[in-house]
Amino acid sequence: MWISLLLASAFAYETDQLTDRQMPLADITGEANAEMDRLLGQAAAEANRRSRCSGSDAEMANLLAASVADAVGGVAKVPPRGDLPTMTFGAYAAWLETAPLARRTFTDRRDIYGELKVWENPIIALFGLSSTIKLNDTLLGTDKIDHFLVQGYLYYRRSQGGLDPFRAMTWGTHTERAHWGQATTGVFSYADLSANYRGLRFYAGLMGEDGYFTRGADGCVAQDRPFEWAEWVDWTLDEVLNPPVYDAPLQVRVSAALTTRQDQVCEVWDAGAAPEPQAMAAVLTVPYPYAVGRAPTRVDPFRLADHCDGTTDIAPAEVAPVERTRAARRARAR
Repeated sequence: MWISLLLASAFAYETDQLTDRQMPLADITGEANAEMDRLLGQAAAEANRRSRCSGSDAEMANLLAASVADAVGGVAKVPPRGDLPTMTFGAYAAWLETAPLARRTFTDRRDIYGELKVWENPIIALFGLSSTIKLNDTLLGTDKIDHFLVQGYLYYRRSQGGLDPFRAMTWGTHTERAHWGQATTGVFSYADLSANYRGLRFYAGLMGEDGYFTRGADGCVAQDRPFEWAEWVDWTLDEVLNPPVYDAPLQVRVSAALTTRQDQVCEVWDAGAAPEPQAMAAVLTVPYPYAVGRAPTRVDPFRLADHCDGTTDIAPAEVAPVERTRAARRARAR
């Protein structure tokens, strides 16, 4: 199981909630909740089988968390997302990518990263982006679901079952700078860190007063209330409302792509589908609680207000001070 979890997140997929943001997308919360309930029931049965409904509550909580992680994680392929063994999704995120559900997938590469060349950014250029879905009236990439379910379990393990969340968040911030983020794709995603932490809380709270499972007199666990994505998904998982920081080369390329697609980009702004400057300024200046340790300075990587209020193109935004090549060298050295 542990190896499977590492493989499922071995590389970082990116996502794009800006392109076609003004276009309606159906909310799939109901279907997504039902599939989670199915997998949670499967996990409870497995935890009961493996424990024989015996052991302490703490032992059962850890076994249940591991069983849930196995059910929703694993290693699942999503053609045409890539053929390398490491380019995979967890089982639940793969279901979101392949089931007959509403999603926004830019197979034609009209996304903001679509003009990147292989030598500029091999991960994004070769394997594309995760799809955008709508849960709890929030746009987010399916990669955020893997962060919640797969890396959230890694956070749970790192935090000793939720007892030391600071330790997990420090580790998560480092990995976002390194092999699961900036060092491989040039993107440091604050939305990823939000999803990771929410996943930790999910696993740590599976059993208990507000949990989804209770333990009966026979020692077995059973789900006693339905899963609700509305408890876990909010605006911080949307990469437009809670934007990433790009390293210098990628910021230049994204800004150039937005300039090339000015008419399309400004449709988003004109429709009121992007945050106002005051709202964005608040997000960028308030300390972000899940980035613990060294993290890049926050800037607005899109600057739609500057672009769509009369200027002719989008000047490159301020960029993260460390370029990806240096970040990669640091990651390899650790």
